[in-house]
Amino acid sequence: MISIDLALVYIPAFIKPYELGGSYAEYGLTEDAVFKDKGLLIAWDPLAQEKRWEVEHPVMMSGGVLSTAGNIVFQGTPSGTFNAYEANTGEKLWSYDTSSVIRGGPSTVMVGGKQIVLVPSGDGTAVSSGRGGLSRTFETYSAPSRLLAFSLGGEMELPPTQKVVLKPVLDRQPVELAEQGKVIYNRNCANCHGQDVITSGHGRIPDLRNIRAPRLGILPQILRDGILKPLGMPQFADITDEEIAAVQAHIMNEAWDGWDSYIGTNDER
Repeated sequence: MISIDLALVYIPAFIKPYELGGSYAEYGLTEDAVFKDKGLLIAWDPLAQEKRWEVEHPVMMSGGVLSTAGNIVFQGTPSGTFNAYEANTGEKLWSYDTSSVIRGGPSTVMVGGKQIVLVPSGDGTAVSSGRGGLSRTFETYSAPSRLLAFSLGGEMELPPTQKVVLKPVLDRQPVELAEQGKVIYNRNCANCHGQDVITSGHGRIPDLRNIRAPRLGILPQILRDGILKPLGMPQFADITDEEIAAVQAHIMNEAWDGWDSYIGTNDER
């Protein structure tokens, strides 16, 4: 986004470090990473070929940018905030917590003589839900898809993001068995059902933490026989009963972690 008056270009950028000789692109999210993933909003002077200012965001895939004639730059973040900055200095002027992911670019319209800023928000996409740390936070991963409208004098408050984790149907499982299941799950399931069994979206891909007893009882038929293949669930024809039990243990323990995180606000059905 370009500001004609200031002759600046506003760039949503990101830092994505890779570990040399390492395993994969999650390096910047690990606790021992020397360089961490982060998002940036950069005000670039194309004439002087230099950066005028920058704002750093804790989550990498920050949102698009809108600059206005009123010396304001708007940008949303995967952390849930929609921010307004002074265009010439980068000073934050205003911030609103949407409890949702904002990655799209804002736009502005005039309605009845009033300027309105519009921005889409949601849960950070259903794609690559296993890499949610790149595009959303634990607090924003299950936000509904919405088009948000802001104006001077607006008074409406957004409802909080609703996270429903049902009480698990089995007791906590042995830690060693669950750790074995985590390896199998991360290799085969995490890209769709999410890292730590935290799934993006509202129903597009089932949140396995909420799996109920009837579905749990036919897990071998789902995984090995592929009875849900017509619905998009892959078949793992070679998976053994022992591996299925281990995956189930991992899912159950993650379900209990989710339940414990939201105790007092969950549905006990």
